[in-house]
Amino acid sequence: MTTLVYPFGRRRNKYLPLIPVILAHKGPAIEVYAQVDSGADTTIFSEEVGELLKLDVKKGTKRSFRSATGHKQPVYYHKLTLQLEAKSQAISYDAVVGFAQLPPDVGGLLGLIGFFDHFIVTINQSKKLILLQYTG
Repeated sequence: MTTLVYPFGRRRNKYLPLIPVILAHKGPAIEVYAQVDSGADTTIFSEEVGELLKLDVKKGTKRSFRSATGHKQPVYYHKLTLQLEAKSQAISYDAVVGFAQLPPDVGGLLGLIGFFDHFIVTINQSKKLILLQYTG
């Protein structure tokens, strides 16, 4: 089983479980820092990320979700390839992920569907490390 290890990233002067994720569709691949979020039902990236991937975001499957603030908003789902790399190891897999309006400093949220269903995730808060074991 392949294991990837990441240090926490910084956002808003706090250490958070942020990891770089490479997203690919039919156009260019881009790297986005996304937060590992076991409270998110699905994996969601900002609409701006979808536009950078040359997706017509609003042509995806439309659903709605409630943000952490409780506001209901639309999310549009597309099938993409996600790649994670750490210390010369790389894992690539296909997943259905959503695109929605997120705060400007949030590139994405790695949730239960689209991320946790592919990895055993360990977050070591005291050492500020994220360990991912790929399960396929």
